[in-house]
Amino acid sequence: MKSILVVEGTNNKNNGNLRKGFSKLLNKIIPSKTPKIIMGEDWASAIKKFNQHRVRAEKVALLIDSDAPKESLERVIQERNIAEIQDNVFFMIRNMEAWILSQIDKLPIYYKDIKNLNKKIPKKCPVCGATPENF
Repeated sequence: MKSILVVEGTNNKNNGNLRKGFSKLLNKIIPSKTPKIIMGEDWASAIKKFNQHRVRAEKVALLIDSDAPKESLERVIQERNIAEIQDNVFFMIRNMEAWILSQIDKLPIYYKDIKNLNKKIPKKCPVCGATPENF
């Protein structure tokens, strides 16, 4: 059985090809175990697709957007009826931004073609003021 990653987001290319981006990233990290990526247009669609596939797949994870403050995540989980699956739910904005910021020194290595990348990366979050050391 294959692993499946359900991602909240569209297939259109207005913001880049999200499916292709995730495939490329995951293929570099886990080339022999890259999951099948299924796009869910919005929260409801992504959760519905996650629930459809979790009975048929060995492993299923759900990536959804949430920039809600940490204190509000429990409320979001309850409102979206995802409490029973929350161990398989990952909030992209919160988790991915923290992950990226915690490894800020690695970005220039990966993005060699972007000149002065370190100067373009803010030293602290413009919203909450957190620094990479806080992650």
